[in-house]
Amino acid sequence: MKIVVNIKYRNYHKQIEQLIVSGVAGERIRVLRNELTKCRLAEMSVVVKRFAVPNWFQRIIYTLFRKSKAARSYGNALILRTMGIDTPEPIAYIEQYRFGLFHTGYYIARFSNNPTLSHISTLSDSQQSLVAVDLAEFTAKMHTLGIAFYDYNSQNILYTKCDDKYHFEIVDINRMHFKYKPLSIKDSIKTIYRLQMDFSPQAETTFLEHYAMVRGFNWQIFSGAVLLSQGLKK
Repeated sequence: MKIVVNIKYRNYHKQIEQLIVSGVAGERIRVLRNELTKCRLAEMSVVVKRFAVPNWFQRIIYTLFRKSKAARSYGNALILRTMGIDTPEPIAYIEQYRFGLFHTGYYIARFSNNPTLSHISTLSDSQQSLVAVDLAEFTAKMHTLGIAFYDYNSQNILYTKCDDKYHFEIVDINRMHFKYKPLSIKDSIKTIYRLQMDFSPQAETTFLEHYAMVRGFNWQIFSGAVLLSQGLKK
């Protein structure tokens, strides 16, 4: 078993190992292909993400050629935070092997109480428009920094309000690419079209218009391309 621990939490190495070896116990947040569990690590509330066991071909790939999803999640979180993009603080990642091949991985991060944007439909239209403006600025910041997040959807964006501004965190970040230069309009659309949230029509228009303004794009052409991409996906 391979365990990599954030230097800030190096004193928790034994507890992390025991947490995995004894079986992660706690509140199941999600039980789908990948399993999320909220639990305690010493005095901290953390989330442990256990990735599904890949097929044999993928196990060979992860053993010899490519970083595991757990390793990518951990590494991406460290990079994002240095770039000023919020994501729950990474604590560690673990890789388990069987018969010399990668078997499964775990990613551990601090727990965030913030809700996901999948709850956006519970807000009034005026509140949704305010969220849309701030989310557009956050998205434009990521894209200007060259961050292409390929799972950018309402389930993977956490939000909170502070001083009349909405702030955002992103999670489920293993599918991400850092280009270190502003994304082109084509690359921007590739990430935004996945953002099919339950915004009101007015708020969706506000988001696309404000994002295009911040990036210097023609908003009519840009929004048309995004909506077309969303329609093709359905």
